[in-house]
Amino acid sequence: WRHRRLLVGNMQSIGVGMLGMLLLSGVLPVGTVPVDHSAVRQMLMQGISVAAIAKNLGCSCMQINRMRNDQQIHTDWTMKSTLKPSEPVLYACISHVIATRGNDYGRKMVLGALRHIYPQYHFTKGDVMAAMTVLFPVAMWTRRLLNIA
Repeated sequence: WRHRRLLVGNMQSIGVGMLGMLLLSGVLPVGTVPVDHSAVRQMLMQGISVAAIAKNLGCSCMQINRMRNDQQIHTDWTMKSTLKPSEPVLYACISHVIATRGNDYGRKMVLGALRHIYPQYHFTKGDVMAAMTVLFPVAMWTRRLLNIA
């Protein structure tokens, strides 16, 4: 980090004109490094981190992430559930969390518990709040009045 701070400090002190000359002369890196897409795909599928791949190939993490997004390369750790539960399933899940964890759970705690217990579903804040309002209207009304939702 210290090296980066010195480099930024030096860039600020030498001025824009000199910075342009350094970029044109090749002293400072410009653009992206050509990367073998199949090699990156293979490394991602092996579970190697984006930072390790970027360091190994001599490019930036952003370049690897852009490639991964452009080619839609999904690995286990990048897959997020997009399956929203139906209304009855959502109500059942929330009722289960409240029954096992207690009545004093607020929306944020219920949402965290839902995401932990049911990773196959994608729960949104709005859906959980609406379902809790339907299931526990008095409790949610009280929380709103006390501003602790």
